Amino acid sequence: MISEALSPGLFKPLASNKNAQVYVACIWSLYDRLVRHQHSMDECTPKEAREIIRRALVQHNLQLAPEELADNALQGDVDDTNRIYIYLRETGWLHEQATVGYKRICYIPQVPSQLVAALDSIKEGRIDEVGATCKGVYLQLNAAMQNPRENASQIAIARSMAINFLNSLSAMQGQLRDLMYQVTENETGLAIIRLFFEDFLKGILLKGYSHLKNANHPYRYREITIQKTVHILTDDRLMESLTIALCSEDKASVTDVRKNLETDLNTIIEAFENIDRLLTRIDDYRRSLTTRTRETIEYMRSALPGLDQRLIDLIEKTSSISDSIQINSPAEQYSFLSEHRLRRPSTPDIEPQATELEIPERNPYKLAENMAMREYLERRRENPTRVHAFLERHLNTDMELTTDDLVIETVDDMLAFIQLRRLLHDAVPAKSRYHKLAQLFRVTPIPDEYTENKFLSAPKLKIERRSPLQSKEAFNAK
Repeated sequence: MISEALSPGLFKPLASNKNAQVYVACIWSLYDRLVRHQHSMDECTPKEAREIIRRALVQHNLQLAPEELADNALQGDVDDTNRIYIYLRETGWLHEQATVGYKRICYIPQVPSQLVAALDSIKEGRIDEVGATCKGVYLQLNAAMQNPRENASQIAIARSMAINFLNSLSAMQGQLRDLMYQVTENETGLAIIRLFFEDFLKGILLKGYSHLKNANHPYRYREITIQKTVHILTDDRLMESLTIALCSEDKASVTDVRKNLETDLNTIIEAFENIDRLLTRIDDYRRSLTTRTRETIEYMRSALPGLDQRLIDLIEKTSSISDSIQINSPAEQYSFLSEHRLRRPSTPDIEPQATELEIPERNPYKLAENMAMREYLERRRENPTRVHAFLERHLNTDMELTTDDLVIETVDDMLAFIQLRRLLHDAVPAKSRYHKLAQLFRVTPIPDEYTENKFLSAPKLKIERRSPLQSKEAFNAK
């Protein structure tokens, strides 16, 4: 259990009421010297550790705030440097050890150093290589299949990479969920706009989410990685070769190694099957956050300036009225006669009169413009059927061609040529309108080559059929 590995005393400096910033700065400076650069320097002595703490205090302009400390060793006439050193030693962040010749050295133990490294990775929070991670898992499995005796250990590395990849996506999902909560609970428009542009746009969208939509899209290697993993699990001869190779490395029993190998492969399958679920949820949070921010901006643009403050002032004035002031109420009982309470004779109703219908004048130019705009937007919509017909017309009975062979004659041809790029890299989500089309054709870029015609210049693409010729009716019925 994690409680057995972590001592509660380790968190005392980090949770200090007034001096947490001081202790964190000193711990990080000690970690940088005693762990990161230990390979290039001699062992650190207690005197040098105190000097590191003193420089950290001077560099960050920090000093200990007066607070009650439970340890008697920290009381007395000592300076801040010695007080911090003793406190970190007593709480387990530093250990002292006697060596040859009565020389004493100090070091950071294993658990605290791993804790600082984990906190540093959380602070960095970069996930801009998730697509490359998926490709790395695929390459590790491929290497293990091609040469089981030499590369059997690559499966464990692939499992670790898959888990780290899934954790990165889960962290992004958690960040977006927290932003959605803050935007939902926030009542001020300026705070919502700040959360969207600062925390979401700069912190998540540009730093992490935008890197998912590149050539190493996770969808590109999801299916083929799962197929490779299932193939390894179901191939008894390959599993036997991998098990024998791992047994020779780990000196363990065949049964245990085979069980661990199956566990690693199942973990990879589970991680890649959850990719689509996580990416879908991330997209849902992104859309909800964008919609909420757009509605806030539209309200702020159309609402009267200062309306909220005027309502608050009115409520404060109403609540400050004394109880001695009487205000007429519709439920008040009158005990006297007044003019408005006297009976009035009934009068005949006014005969309804015909109202002249005013037909607003319509501008024919405006109507024509709106119709043209609707037709333009309708034509620009995503249309997989148009792309399918465009490809079938040029492929005919062939199995492959390049974009050099595609002829643009109409506007629909131009739009189909542009929307063809939606099929690149096999990175079409299951909910996309192009998912069925991606099962019929494989579109891959040709490096360093371009297609040029009288309308545009674009990177050259290669279009291949995945299966024998299929008609348009089969595509629609699929």
